[in-house]
Amino acid sequence: FPAVGHAAVLTKAKTIDQEVFLVAAQTLAQMQPLEEVKRGRLFPPFSQIKGVSAHIMAAVCEHMAASGAGIRPEGCSSAEGWRRHALQRMWHPDVANDVRIPEHIMSRL
Repeated sequence: FPAVGHAAVLTKAKTIDQEVFLVAAQTLAQMQPLEEVKRGRLFPPFSQIKGVSAHIMAAVCEHMAASGAGIRPEGCSSAEGWRRHALQRMWHPDVANDVRIPEHIMSRL
């Protein structure tokens, strides 16, 4: 789960407990509708990788902050706040030299 490593960086976590991987796996499992699983599609489409990763990172960040393993930056008091925080700090080819994703790109994710 690359999202676990990125979440550790975002929260400045000093440790990563084993429960983090369960949180990541459960979050990923909840993202795929049951109808798709019945068709044999266990994971969301790769075309949605940034959104899926941000969703997993948000859940893992929340776990790390709530457990005291990491910090909670300003604006990250909700799942949506964490998701936006994660998306803004992901690398994007349109802004390779910038750390933050501009709002016009964020609106497409």
